[in-house]
Amino acid sequence: MPATDPAGYWDIKCEGWLNKLKDVTVKAGLFVFGRAFQAVSKLDSRVQDELLGIPEGFTLRLSVFPEGPSILLKKSQNSVRFIGTSSAEPDMHLILKSRETAVMFFTGRMGVSGAFAGHRLELHGDLNIAMTVSRCIAIVQRYLFPAFVCERVMRGVPAMGFLRQISRLLVYLLAIPFGLI
Repeated sequence: MPATDPAGYWDIKCEGWLNKLKDVTVKAGLFVFGRAFQAVSKLDSRVQDELLGIPEGFTLRLSVFPEGPSILLKKSQNSVRFIGTSSAEPDMHLILKSRETAVMFFTGRMGVSGAFAGHRLELHGDLNIAMTVSRCIAIVQRYLFPAFVCERVMRGVPAMGFLRQISRLLVYLLAIPFGLI
């Protein structure tokens, strides 16, 4: 607590405001991530190759613990479809263990491998498929964040050639705001 604020007024007032900002960041991050995953699964051959090992109709829920927001993704025709929020029981459930972890994940301060290694991501489902999903998530994060961010949070940053940079532009301009692609 700063010396100019002996009563702690600013800490209490900012905490409520900060929590609301974190909630908005997490909800927006989940939405952007879901739309980007859908688009990247159609545009990037590496993700399409990874998806070959996942059964058709497979569902994945990504959520924030406890009882935070969540999204549902479904594999269909060798791509991923962003379902949005749904109460359907998924085949695999990835749970970010806190709101702070979710904020770090969706703002590019933590990659999926770092979240698993730091016990900040909980998995309910098949571990073999989880490794495939983890590689796909790393590629999606590479599309969402610039190279200098990805190099800090990922091992083995996926390459982005010229055509993938064009695909990245399509993700930003069409997929995320309009759900096209």
